[in-house]
Amino acid sequence: MMSQETKQKCIRSMRVARELMSRGFLPMDVETSRKSKGYLVFVFRETPDLIETLDEIMGGQIK
Repeated sequence: MMSQETKQKCIRSMRVARELMSRGFLPMDVETSRKSKGYLVFVFRETPDLIETLDEIMGGQIK
């Protein structure tokens, strides 16, 4: 049986994470950032809806 890996999107911006949560997206986890010491990242399940909403929040900056 093949296991399907869940894609994740890590969000460091509290503003963006709050906006996603206000639109119904719940983080899977909150972790310490591996790239930026002293920061937390909000880990969301990456879906087409999440990417579309992120693009809207970020003003078209998501490719």
